[in-house]
Amino acid sequence: KTAMSLDEFRLVCLQWWLLLWGCYAQHGRISQSVATARKKGLVGYDLVNAADIWWGTSNNPYNAPWQVLDQALGNGDGKVTMVDWKQAVLPEAHFTYFDKDRDKEMSVHECASWWMQRKPARTMNLSEVDDPPVGHLKRLGSHKPPLPSEDLVYQKPYPHPREFWNKHMDGYLPANLKGAQVGWPAMNWTREVLTQKFGWVDAKLEPKRESRGNDTAYEELDRIAPQHRLNVSEYLHIEEGKNMYVVSIIPQVMAWEVAHPSVLLCGSRKKMVNKRSKPPYTIGDHEYPHESGLE
Repeated sequence: KTAMSLDEFRLVCLQWWLLLWGCYAQHGRISQSVATARKKGLVGYDLVNAADIWWGTSNNPYNAPWQVLDQALGNGDGKVTMVDWKQAVLPEAHFTYFDKDRDKEMSVHECASWWMQRKPARTMNLSEVDDPPVGHLKRLGSHKPPLPSEDLVYQKPYPHPREFWNKHMDGYLPANLKGAQVGWPAMNWTREVLTQKFGWVDAKLEPKRESRGNDTAYEELDRIAPQHRLNVSEYLHIEEGKNMYVVSIIPQVMAWEVAHPSVLLCGSRKKMVNKRSKPPYTIGDHEYPHESGLE
């Protein structure tokens, strides 16, 4: 191993000193804010808000909520328990609710989750935890009896778009378009076909599991694709088992192979409203006409 030079050693020492000084200064600001708030008689969530020195910024450390609860509001014993919660005069039922693993101790992740939800949490109705509303955690629509399916299920040919929109959009009614995808070229897409025909297409990526409340969601994606972009061929080659997926709007070159039913479209593919015109608006040629001249 190469020995560290004196200048490098000094730089490392300076970086550590700046880091420790920053942590100490930050802790001092929080303690001062809490002391001032307590003198004013603030308790509970008002006291917590006073300790939030990062409000309006995006640079608070992920473990900051845990440190605030343990060191600034609690007894500083290196863990966040009901004792710290009571010292801050926070509702005991809220500790139980956010202690998701029921180990009677709030982890860094649990504290971060509570911290981000604390604004609405102060008025949340916990009675619904033991007596949830009808349909909670069940299939979508389970909150009420199902609608009769007559006149809501369609086979090709589908109704005229105007009739369909008047009935379903204006009437807030669901619809089931059976066989809508039949005949789509996209139905024949495979990994091989996508690579051969669209491998060059640029794709924007995001994590599959966003892990909200956790700052590790992008670790794998940042390592694989620092710009969060790959072409389709590159993506298909490495995506299996990885925490990432494509979030791009489907490019026009691929959209031609996804033939949405006319009842779901808002106009033809030959004419469109001129976006630069003013009321009553003018009509011009479509910017993206169908390659086969179809409507």
